[in-house]
Amino acid sequence: MKKLFTLLTMILCLSQAHAQISSFPTTEGFESPFTTGLNVAFIPNWTGNEVAFGTRIFADSLNARTGIRGLGIIPTSSFSPTVDVALNLTGISNMSADFWAKSVANGTGDREAVMYFSTSIDGGVTFSTPIQIGDTSTFPNATTSYANYTYPFPFNTFNQSNVILRIAVTRGNGISGGTAGRIVLDDFTLTASAGDIFPPTVLSASATTQSSVTITFSEPVGVSAETVGNYSGLTAISNAVRSSGNSVVTLSLSNPLTEGTIYTLNVSSIADLVGNVMNPAQQFSIVFNDNIGNIKITEILYNNPGTDSLEFLEIKNLDSSPINIGGWKFTDGVDGLFPSNLTIQPGQYIVFAKYQQVVNDFFNINSYAWEITNSLNNAGETVAISNAQGTLIDSVAYGITAPWDSTANGYGPSLTLCNESADNNLASSWTTSLDYVGLYFGGTTTDSIFATPGTGCLTVGLNSIKENTSSISIVPNPSAYTAVLNFIAPKNDKYTLNIYDISGRLVYTLSASIQQGKNSFDLPQLDKGTYIIELSTNESLQTSRFIKL
Repeated sequence: MKKLFTLLTMILCLSQAHAQISSFPTTEGFESPFTTGLNVAFIPNWTGNEVAFGTRIFADSLNARTGIRGLGIIPTSSFSPTVDVALNLTGISNMSADFWAKSVANGTGDREAVMYFSTSIDGGVTFSTPIQIGDTSTFPNATTSYANYTYPFPFNTFNQSNVILRIAVTRGNGISGGTAGRIVLDDFTLTASAGDIFPPTVLSASATTQSSVTITFSEPVGVSAETVGNYSGLTAISNAVRSSGNSVVTLSLSNPLTEGTIYTLNVSSIADLVGNVMNPAQQFSIVFNDNIGNIKITEILYNNPGTDSLEFLEIKNLDSSPINIGGWKFTDGVDGLFPSNLTIQPGQYIVFAKYQQVVNDFFNINSYAWEITNSLNNAGETVAISNAQGTLIDSVAYGITAPWDSTANGYGPSLTLCNESADNNLASSWTTSLDYVGLYFGGTTTDSIFATPGTGCLTVGLNSIKENTSSISIVPNPSAYTAVLNFIAPKNDKYTLNIYDISGRLVYTLSASIQQGKNSFDLPQLDKGTYIIELSTNESLQTSRFIKL
């Protein structure tokens, strides 16, 4: 799925501040026709990341609970739906969402659909920890009956003017895989209660040291939060102490956490100050890892042709010693923890992907997955990794226009850092991969992919041509018409221009005596496709890629 351009995101957030639901209770039955498009308000105050007819996010006229329409949502291998509801809760407390939902059989797979709710108090910039609605068996790839669900808003949303309620749906794992079920929502009511009738939830939990864990609740909690038996999954817990207005609890551990090991903390049976007991229990990943090292982001495929199902990030250990990076995390661009006790050896590359199996199958590698709800931004963004304690390890702010190579934006190649000792925050340190992998069908088109996830630049065959762009450029590139190759000749010499298609077949050649200084060749008319341009003398070889639209 293609993420919204940064500027458009800002505009959307500003517009939501002026177009919000502010009168409660209010019920949405989804009876109005939906506006379709990307990141569109399909009905007033409700925005979907891709709204279509009969697929993605859509008006379901076959499975409404009441009336003629419901809200249909179908996650796929390359699409993670999100629906945002803009709210002004000024003067409002104890808000909750009450709604009906069911699943509908879809396709031939047995993957369940999984639904999460979260909230933002800054117009969608940051969100609370997602809360799963039901469990992995609640919305199977089968037709079920409607059931009623309630989501209580976190304490910090009360009396806030720029709240976003986010509904996110992803695919589960199933048993044999395949397609995921459809979720349908209807009769969605937002209500503010006169008093606190909702139990507390955990907003976040993290290890502050190897011997202490901090838990933040959605509201002040009672003395039950200091009962050690209400927490499990960690090494021996010696005590639990409330602070910060009774909404934060610190757990002290008599046995320290093992560095780089991810633990699962279970929190249950905690009551708020009026006696509402949390139900069900919640689980959180807890890890302590303050290791640092010379780890660099070395390759980025942020926008392959068609749907972005091949997008990945590659990192490399440039240190001379192995580093335990278990529990490190992405802190910008995408989200996700590195696997427990993952060790990266000296000189080793590790690849992370949104759609792990798709990337593994196409590139014949073993990658790790980041959070499925996140995509790399096709408009450019900062991607960053930090250790488990929040120390920044590396970041890259990539772009899609000069000085960044625009051919990485949907035309097939990845961005790659061939000179790994170079500063990867500089666009000049990056090039686009010349290593041809194969043709990929991206949903609507079949295009050539150039990348080297898990290895260094340029390996075998035609791919072994070394790219040196110090004095060679093609303008414009890509081009639907003609283009000019510009270069600087260090001395009078005879130059040969060869053009290869992606199969390695020579499709054009030209030799000419060239004078020292600035020179150019007009490229010939070529069919649509991707070509390797080779400019050589007896002493030098320079290559680049040209995409004919």
